[in-house]
Order: sequence, then structure tokens, then C-alpha cells
Amino acid sequence: MRVAALAIITVLLACQSMASAATDPLSRVDRFLAYCKSHMQACEDEVAEVNLGMEFEYMPGTQYCPPRRMDWKTEERSVIAWLSAQPNLRDQPTPDGIRAALLAINDCSRRAIR
Repeated sequence: MRVAALAIITVLLACQSMASAATDPLSRVDRFLAYCKSHMQACEDEVAEVNLGMEFEYMPGTQYCPPRRMDWKTEERSVIAWLSAQPNLRDQPTPDGIRAALLAINDCSRRAIR
């Protein structure tokens, strides 16, 4: 009886978690782009969080050179503009899309331009 109750609770929690992820406005790139139209601060925070993770992550083979002084509003707008121009990424998880955008925007070969 206890095993069955635990199994039911586990299934219910898993379903709730999946439903929450499906409606999370920051879960996929297309939802992120729509959400950012009215929630700029939340989107700026999401970009900053992904960027921070990238700065501490070893990424062999990448050319990631973020600016020394990050203007988050400008960076977030650049990420949104880049993602908007990539329809093939619309169904990807938001962190993956932001990461791709940051890598493209902050490519070391463009460092002299910035």
C-alpha cells in the first residue's frame, strides 16, 4: 500500500514538473522572445545568468571573449536581435539559444570591433 502511494505521488510530482516546464515563459527561445517584449529585466537577468556560467566554464574550441565591462541592456538587446534572426533555434531551450547568441556576438575575432 505504501509503495503504491509513493508511486502515485512520484508520478503526480513528475507530471506537475513537466507541466510547469511546458508553460515556463523562459523554457524555449520562442517563449523567451515573446516574454522579453514586456519583461525586459527578467530577460536581462537570464542573459546575465547564462553569461556568468559561460565565464566559469571551460569551453574548448570556442572563441568566447565577452567585453570587459558588460552593458547588460545592450547585451540583452543584442541577444534578442540575434535570436530573432535565427528561426531554426525557436524550439531550443532558452539557455542553449542564449549561449549560441553570446558566442556569436562575443566572438574573439570581433574583439577589435567592440
